[in-house]
Amino acid sequence: MRVLRIVCAALVFGASLSAYGGQPSKKDRNFAIELFKESKKRYRDGEFEAAAKLLEEAYAIDPAPTLLYNLARAKESAGDLEGAVDAYRRYLEADPAAKDRGAIEKRIENLDRQLNERAELEAKLEAQREKAAPAPPPAPPPPVAVTTTPEPTEPEVSPVPWIIAGVGAAVIGSGVVLGVLASGKNSDAMNAPSQIDTRNLADEAGGLAAAANASYIAGGIVVGAGLVWGIVSLTTSGDEELAVLPVLGPRQAGVVVRY
Repeated sequence: MRVLRIVCAALVFGASLSAYGGQPSKKDRNFAIELFKESKKRYRDGEFEAAAKLLEEAYAIDPAPTLLYNLARAKESAGDLEGAVDAYRRYLEADPAAKDRGAIEKRIENLDRQLNERAELEAKLEAQREKAAPAPPPAPPPPVAVTTTPEPTEPEVSPVPWIIAGVGAAVIGSGVVLGVLASGKNSDAMNAPSQIDTRNLADEAGGLAAAANASYIAGGIVVGAGLVWGIVSLTTSGDEELAVLPVLGPRQAGVVVRY
């Protein structure tokens, strides 16, 4: 029954608008229907965020529960799990007699579990970044008086910042791969022959999208810290009175130069 509901959503949309909401004018209802049709096209093209925005505009004109259900699907496919959970719950509140209530409640439980797993993964990555942060370099020795003029030497440039930036880039690369896999799973879910296959593929896509987002966050922080540290090190490598210290944290990445 739920499969039929998804496939025939466009056909039942008009009836849903008549049964729920604040009775908009005919002109407004026609405009809401056009927004809904356009959202279906965007969803099929993989433009999930654009589809969600169109559905929100349509719902603001005529609050039909069917729009909330489709909004939840679009947000879930876009990786916005929090928004998907909110839309699914609003759908159940708007339609207490929904025949697919049990399946939707199960879907909400799965999404809540994915959100908790994402939070745990981000906490682990943050702990690993703090543990792997390099120690500050030792203080330079005091100057020694000499009677002869020393030969000029080329300043040494540490390779550590660039190694850290390379590691961050590799993490971002893994996130790109996971994102591509998540997009593929979403496409497979849309073409699945049964609703069970659709849910399973959507679950896999959600997990891959969560891992991809975590990789983007971790890799971006590490790359930013490495690049900033390396650039500052290059510009201050000839000054023996300066110390370059890396700063890594969940919301900042950079270096501190001490005199």
